[in-house]
Amino acid sequence: MKNMIACCGLDCEKCDAYLATIHNDQALREKTAKLWSELNHVTILPEDINCEGCRADGVKTSARI
Repeated sequence: MKNMIACCGLDCEKCDAYLATIHNDQALREKTAKLWSELNHVTILPEDINCEGCRADGVKTSARI
């Protein structure tokens, strides 16, 4: 999809969570989980990093994030 803008304003096509999901990239999931954990001062696990965009049908990143 072109111009997928999330409710938060992020461009999904440039979001690491979206990219990790559509490419099934475990290394990117791990990198994103580590970065988001540090930035948000919470524990985010690689298995939490799965998202096809909040405005699209399909998997979403964990609600606990």
